[in-house]
Amino acid sequence: MTDYKITPEELATILKKHPGKVPLYITKASNTAATIPDIKKHKFLVPADFTIANVQHTIRLWLKLKPEEAIFLFINNSIPPHGVSMIELYQKYMSRDGLLRITYTSENTFG
Repeated sequence: MTDYKITPEELATILKKHPGKVPLYITKASNTAATIPDIKKHKFLVPADFTIANVQHTIRLWLKLKPEEAIFLFINNSIPPHGVSMIELYQKYMSRDGLLRITYTSENTFG
């Protein structure tokens, strides 16, 4: 899958039209087990006060994971603390194009 890019104009329009939202781009890591499906939609706008735990729960619902199936979310190759708000993560880790890029996997690579 090619890496999605957004123009500064598109980002400005999105942020103006949706104040209080954080633009996310979510992808499955290439080393993820085949049992974990690829997410059908990759671009999201989430409330700024959502935590990464809220996002993880939502992704689990979209993927229709069983309770025993684990996923781990990574931002810049590290697992963010579950209680941190999306706006804090966005301000700290947004990519050059203005998206917060999140990768999910079924393996904890810190093992």
